[in-house]
Amino acid sequence: MVALVVTGILLLIVSRVLPLHAAVLWGENGRRALSASRSDLVLGSGIAVLAILVLWVVASIVMVLVPARHVLVPHATFWKSSKARVREMRHRYALYFSRVIALTLFFVSAELVVAIAGQQGGPLALWWVPAFVSLVYVVLLLVFAVWIFTDGFAQPAQPAPSGKVSAGGRR
Repeated sequence: MVALVVTGILLLIVSRVLPLHAAVLWGENGRRALSASRSDLVLGSGIAVLAILVLWVVASIVMVLVPARHVLVPHATFWKSSKARVREMRHRYALYFSRVIALTLFFVSAELVVAIAGQQGGPLALWWVPAFVSLVYVVLLLVFAVWIFTDGFAQPAQPAPSGKVSAGGRR
């Protein structure tokens, strides 16, 4: 929710602050490599945000409707063995997917900030800044995906078997 609010506020700021013809990417020697009108940039970003939200809703509906036996998850025999674990698995998927959606919305927000600060004479009027922001986003998504399928669905540690120990150290 915070990511959506931040992105919405930034879209409002962009619609007021950017010049009528904004440079989206800068080339060498301060030349514009890619320009867009302010309204096109706001409209395109708004459509991207709406598409992200529609994806979130559709994925949530699919996760509810798809039977657990068809859900790909590490340690499937553990996670699909009882209804409580299936609920926990679905809850974890929903939580992780929500975090990815929030990360994506923050990425859109970061690109809007780069567009604002990258106008003529701005501190981010460099060709590599949007590419760097995109690279950071992709790396964060990959790291998060690896974490989800390794530690995010790891089986909880089993408690040590308790038994009475005799004087000789044997059970």
